[in-house]
Amino acid sequence: MQQFETTGKTDDQRKKIGQLLRTANARLIHMQLDAGEEVAEHDSPDEVIILVPTGKVQFNVEGEEIVVDRKSVLQIAPKERHSLLALENAEVFVFQITP
Repeated sequence: MQQFETTGKTDDQRKKIGQLLRTANARLIHMQLDAGEEVAEHDSPDEVIILVPTGKVQFNVEGEEIVVDRKSVLQIAPKERHSLLALENAEVFVFQITP
């Protein structure tokens, strides 16, 4: 068992993105975004699961817009192009899963 701590961003930082852990078949990324901050369009070779425990984030996945918050989970298939925009200050956990 291992426990990993998330770190907060300072007031002078814009978006903060960092890898929390990596295993043989998974990677966990933690992001903290201020309202209005964006992550440019990209894709992943792996399946991606998104959790947003605080705030609201609008994702554009292959041209389809969806808002994710604490009440939902987003799954993105490998190679699906996606971008995101924080609608509110938000914390995002990105799980990349390799078969």
